[in-house]
Amino acid sequence: MNVQRFLRRPDKSLRMSAPPVQELYGVKIRKLPMGKYLQVLRAMEDLPAVVLGELFPGCDSMPKMLSMLEHIDRGGMTKLAVRLLAVLPEQFCRMVSSLLDIPSERLLNPDASDALGLAELAEILEAAWKANDLSGFFGTVRRLLTPAGQTPNSGSNAGSQSRKVWASPGRS
Repeated sequence: MNVQRFLRRPDKSLRMSAPPVQELYGVKIRKLPMGKYLQVLRAMEDLPAVVLGELFPGCDSMPKMLSMLEHIDRGGMTKLAVRLLAVLPEQFCRMVSSLLDIPSERLLNPDASDALGLAELAEILEAAWKANDLSGFFGTVRRLLTPAGQTPNSGSNAGSQSRKVWASPGRS
């Protein structure tokens, strides 16, 4: 066998492990690298400060914000709720834009020629969720964090020993 030809042969396992890229409404849906998750997590750290700054413009401290909330009337509460409804979706769209590399104008500018609607965004999010299925990751983390000899808690106590003991005859 020719050694040079053998060394140049592409590794089939690399092609098999690379997930296919799907395009949906002009957005490439792909498996995201770890760095992208870290980038979004860093942006989320600033989210509470951004939201509070938008809800309480001109307020520079938490005691002032709490004082404003303490003395808020019905009209003020309505204004606060409307501001909250305006701020949270915008911040959510900014995070989605960053995570999935969607130009923010497509999500935030209603006059953009290629603006995405709610139905399209929902489909994109669903496809991205499927492409980046993290259930295996969370299962592995759960196993790593579970002490040796114990089974991870699945959230159900059906069939657990304690139920069998208490249901046995002679117990009241």
